[in-house]
Amino acid sequence: MPPHRSCEIPSALLTEWIAAGYPFVAELARLHDVEYVDLPTRHWLQFTRPAELGTAILAGVERTA
Repeated sequence: MPPHRSCEIPSALLTEWIAAGYPFVAELARLHDVEYVDLPTRHWLQFTRPAELGTAILAGVERTA
């Protein structure tokens, strides 16, 4: 599974919420083979950090190949 991106919420906080069982991250808790990649920026990663986003996507694809 390709990595999921967290842009406004650091992945450490996201994983804490998942571990605590918060309902707003319940769907993410169902994922078992996942890697969260922090790309610190606001919205629209494809405009603000396109190279880093592309690298993260390709790394996820290569990991599953």
